[in-house]
Amino acid sequence: MIQADESYDYLVVGGGTAGCVIASRLHEREPTLSILVIEAGQRLNDHPHMYQPLESALLHGSDIDWNYLTTDQKNLDGKPKYNCAVRGLSGGVAINSGM
Repeated sequence: MIQADESYDYLVVGGGTAGCVIASRLHEREPTLSILVIEAGQRLNDHPHMYQPLESALLHGSDIDWNYLTTDQKNLDGKPKYNCAVRGLSGGVAINSGM
């Protein structure tokens, strides 16, 4: 747990692929940096569908999907479009078969 009086050199918001790469590169450049990565979701290591690529489709609409919808799309009969996004460490890689 983070203590209120702790300080960090860098704060990376989002533990998806990009956020983790940024934190890693900062640390590679200067190992003494204090870097905090914050993520709205959880660690996904123990999620039942995480390690079978064919099961990643089961993650759409699940408890780790933000279930975002776009605004109504003029060229799609005025309907919104689903846009997957994961709340959890690794971000979209988890829900897109690791791609």
